[in-house]
Amino acid sequence: MTAIYQNLQHQDDVLNGVRVRSAAELAEVINQISENPGFIAELVFENKKRLEFGVGPIAYCAQITNIDDLPPYLVAKSKAPHFKQMSAFYLLDGSLTEISPQHQISQRELADVLERFIACGEASPAVEWDSI
Repeated sequence: MTAIYQNLQHQDDVLNGVRVRSAAELAEVINQISENPGFIAELVFENKKRLEFGVGPIAYCAQITNIDDLPPYLVAKSKAPHFKQMSAFYLLDGSLTEISPQHQISQRELADVLERFIACGEASPAVEWDSI
């Protein structure tokens, strides 16, 4: 399956528009973008679903939506919460976007979420999902 990467903060990101077809290609993208944490990016799966994810220095986040932005919005929630006290902030179109502690996930959980999305466009069972 194929998903297209887009950095929602940095329109000049050289990876914008890259097609990701495998976990190995995804790992390459993640390694490159991890050098500049604190922003939200997305993967669009075959023009049907969108996975927005926050790359932070410590915490991460993920949300799956339909391409038309209509509900439901599925927001990842760690099965073993690591971040109980503080919100995290990510840049999205030049503005800070707050992510509450309950919706922060670990780097490993984000990797699982991204790998499942690349494979089939579905939500990963590695985390819980709140429908908002």
